[in-house]
Amino acid sequence: MDTFAVFGNPIKHSLSPQIYAFFAAEIGIQPSYGRILTAPKLFEPTMQQFFSTNGRGANITSPFKERAFALCDYVTKQASLASAVNTIFKLPNGALFGDNTDGIGLMSDLQRLCLLHRNSRVLLVGAGGAARGVIAPLINYGCRIVLVNRTFSRAKELVRCYPNINNISTLPIEQLDAANFDIIINATTTSMFREIPLLPTSLITSTVCCYDMFYQHGDTAFIMWCRQQGAKKLIDGLGMLVSQAAYAFMLWHGILPSIFPVLEKLRAQLR
Repeated sequence: MDTFAVFGNPIKHSLSPQIYAFFAAEIGIQPSYGRILTAPKLFEPTMQQFFSTNGRGANITSPFKERAFALCDYVTKQASLASAVNTIFKLPNGALFGDNTDGIGLMSDLQRLCLLHRNSRVLLVGAGGAARGVIAPLINYGCRIVLVNRTFSRAKELVRCYPNINNISTLPIEQLDAANFDIIINATTTSMFREIPLLPTSLITSTVCCYDMFYQHGDTAFIMWCRQQGAKKLIDGLGMLVSQAAYAFMLWHGILPSIFPVLEKLRAQLR
């Protein structure tokens, strides 16, 4: 039997197996899908072992998306632009084909919620694999991005990957006080560890949309902090998760499953 799995560390919180089960039931298939906790030092051999047996497809989550990119024999344009992969498919000849569905997952969710428009001013917090996957789709849509990261040198390094693009720039976090944004997207793993990114409280207003790529039962740490600062538009990453999973499923099985019924079921569970 073909086997599918999500790889990450930590991974216990992941709803990916449940999402995949809903999608599979919709089209009438019953392959195996599980969670695989991967020690950082063992990521590459663990992935190679998975694909050398019955592994057919993998989802990759934090902190391995950039390392997964290096494992692939072929990648899509969006994965190449991001230098990060969140979905891998083993081709019939055994080669590994990598894609990044984070960008289309985020865009789908923001458009579903009518929170994104051309020329939206976006503060993107983080410079890891999650941030890398969404930069190009946001720019292509017409958004203007300011990228910030706890380590400013890493933010500058990532921005330099887009030398001919005027719609992305970076600043040290301490210089953000006077900035004004339509959307603040937390693409860091801080909420996973019940922490918040070190942002000036002046950025959080009643009109700015605060979006956390993480999700959990109840408010994430980032959303809770934004609420305390007076934010009214607060979104977690569940919609992005389901959307990106649907496009990963389509890569594996050739069918785009229904997103919104699954999102509604999971949202009800998390309440």
